[in-house]
Amino acid sequence: MEDNSFNQAVATELLTGEGAEVTLAVDGQDGVNQLRQHPEAFDVVLMDMQMPKMDGLTATRLLRQDPRFADLPIVAMTANVSQQDRDACHEAGMNEHLAKPLDFPEVVATLQRLTARAPVPVNEANQTTDPLAKILQRFGGNVALYRKLLVEFKQSFTESLQQLDAAINAQQWPQVQTILHTMKGTSGTAGLVSLYDAIVELERHNKQQSPSELQVTMADCVAQLTNLSAHEYQQIQQQLAGKAEQSTSPVAQVDLPQLLSELLESLQVGNMKAIDLAEQLVAQIDESHQDAAQQLLQMTENLQFELAVAQLKELMEQL
Repeated sequence: MEDNSFNQAVATELLTGEGAEVTLAVDGQDGVNQLRQHPEAFDVVLMDMQMPKMDGLTATRLLRQDPRFADLPIVAMTANVSQQDRDACHEAGMNEHLAKPLDFPEVVATLQRLTARAPVPVNEANQTTDPLAKILQRFGGNVALYRKLLVEFKQSFTESLQQLDAAINAQQWPQVQTILHTMKGTSGTAGLVSLYDAIVELERHNKQQSPSELQVTMADCVAQLTNLSAHEYQQIQQQLAGKAEQSTSPVAQVDLPQLLSELLESLQVGNMKAIDLAEQLVAQIDESHQDAAQQLLQMTENLQFELAVAQLKELMEQL
């Protein structure tokens, strides 16, 4: 149960990649309703703590009142990691507590243990101090998946910035707090560390300052967060590009007409698989068409699918 679209995308991509069947609920009430309608369909519940309509603690208490869900594993997901928060989760009836930003291997190991599946050990020996490598470890080392989720983060964060600007202009400080909490979670999950730290500081001010003080503190915060997120996003993309250049693994050759056909179909329906296909095209197209292919990849990564379709059709005419 998770209300944020980016976090939903992260959970769905990661868990389906491990063979899980994922059902999304947009808030606690929606999740409780789905469980009541299909009580035998679920092996475990991942429960966000702060959601509209019904929070995670309330939803868990309601489920535990129903004998059908007395033994259903429920795992809390929250950016609040104090002992008080942990105690509140366990008192409500939750089995485990996972801190955001989520560490993917830890999530998988926890779910497999609670559902009596074969455990996947979390290898402590592979810990690294490299910032990008640490982020990728959380995503199981899946670079392609991380690139996809970064694109989704950019879109989600832009929408949150618009919501934050409206709430600040209306001086709706409780709503500002809710939006900042969501933005903190998504930026942490996406691995934008400086952005995460800046939002944590804004969240602290919003909790502690008076409304008159907040009008001053929050006056320029949307512009600051916009600039910081764009800068750090670009940094990570450059690091990922450098990592790809350093890779010595040969690129598997795919039949070019088939690749072009699949890419066009994916772009036309808005399938995120198009990013992978566009990367494959860049990797194997001849040098005379590299600029056009790179532009196509950039459009695809920015989710400008209509522009990418036009670019691809033009490229196909030249081949």
